[in-house]
Amino acid sequence: MNLSKKIVYHPEKCAGCLLCSMRCSLAYEGLVNPLKARVTIQRRISGPSEIRFTDECNSCGICTKACTYGALVLEKGGI
Repeated sequence: MNLSKKIVYHPEKCAGCLLCSMRCSLAYEGLVNPLKARVTIQRRISGPSEIRFTDECNSCGICTKACTYGALVLEKGGI
């Protein structure tokens, strides 16, 4: 059985703190720079933030561990 994983996001819970992006960039680029992260957050004045993942994202879950608001959750399942 192959266990897959994917990141599920809840933009309405996102506070726009960028901790997920900072943690991702530190893990993969060796520096804290949200512009180099595999997850990007675009804050909105009204309405939920926009959360996107680049093609390089491998759903490792580092960003989900950094998210203290529950906006990013790693789901594991069998496929």
